[in-house]
Amino acid sequence: MGNESGEETDQFFDGNYLGYVTPWGVKGKEYAVNYAHKLSLISPVWYVLRNNDDEEEGIELAGAHEYDEQWIKKLKQTAKKRCTKQRGTQCSEGPKIVPRFSWEITSLTEGYFVFHIGNMLC
Repeated sequence: MGNESGEETDQFFDGNYLGYVTPWGVKGKEYAVNYAHKLSLISPVWYVLRNNDDEEEGIELAGAHEYDEQWIKKLKQTAKKRCTKQRGTQCSEGPKIVPRFSWEITSLTEGYFVFHIGNMLC
């Protein structure tokens, strides 16, 4: 983050910062890498839970193709390098990646929904 002159300032906050990265945000991945040393958690929007037309009450997990291992590696390396340089001590490996799930489910009973979502995520 910068000041009025555009220079980056060193501000430390002991709390957590969460950043979202969306596929429709053109520069989202770039900003996440540039500011990863200031973030605790990054939540990319990768996965979608939606109705599966092949089953009567089934759901599917889509979006695995959005997972970007090279971007995660770059993000963590850049964060560690910038944080260590900024603070003068060895820093952790960067922010934790916490994928965000979007829901496109239209008609499931509550019990079915809870049971199957739990099984998919475990």
